[in-house]
Amino acid sequence: MHVGWYENQLDTAMRFAIAALPHIFPQLADPVSLDAVRHWVDADSQAQLRLRLEEEFDGFAVAVPFRHRIAYPEIWARTRIALWSSVVLPTSPLRSAIRTTDAILIDSPREQLYSAEPSVVSKDILRRGRRTKSDEWTRWVLAHLGALPGEDSVVDYFSRLPVPAFTAMITLEGTQT
Repeated sequence: MHVGWYENQLDTAMRFAIAALPHIFPQLADPVSLDAVRHWVDADSQAQLRLRLEEEFDGFAVAVPFRHRIAYPEIWARTRIALWSSVVLPTSPLRSAIRTTDAILIDSPREQLYSAEPSVVSKDILRRGRRTKSDEWTRWVLAHLGALPGEDSVVDYFSRLPVPAFTAMITLEGTQT
C-alpha cells in the first residue's frame, strides 16, 4: 500500500451490491423457493448474474454454496473467495447440528478493510427457511468489499434496497460528505 492510498479510496463514491443466492439451507418445502434455487444453480444464470453485476456496480459480493469447491469456477475466476460457515439446526430431535459453508465471491476495486478474516467459523444458527443473513455476516462482507460508510452505497442485489447493516454503520473519520 502506498502513501495516499486511503485518501484515494475516498475520492469517489462507489456502488456495491451483495447477492446471496437463494440457496439457504435448510429449505422449506415451498415450490416458489425451490424454483428460485433451481434457477440459480444453472451456469447460464450465474454467468448472467456476474455480467449484470459488472455492468451495474463498481463492486459486488455473491454468496454461493461451498461444498469442497464452488460451482462454475470459470465464471468466478477473477474474484476473491472468502468462506463463512454456520451451524444448521437439525430438523429432527434425533439428529445432530451440522455446519454449512458459503463461499463469498468478492469483486471489488477496493482493498478489504479491517483485515477481514478470509475464513470464518461463525456461531450463527440457521433455522429452516431463514432467508436473511446476520448483521455479523453482512459487516464481514462489507469489510471484504472495502465499502466505506458515509461515502459508498451498498444494496441487496435482489431487492435493490440499501443494506441496513451498512447504512447504520458509523461514518469513518475522514470521509467526505
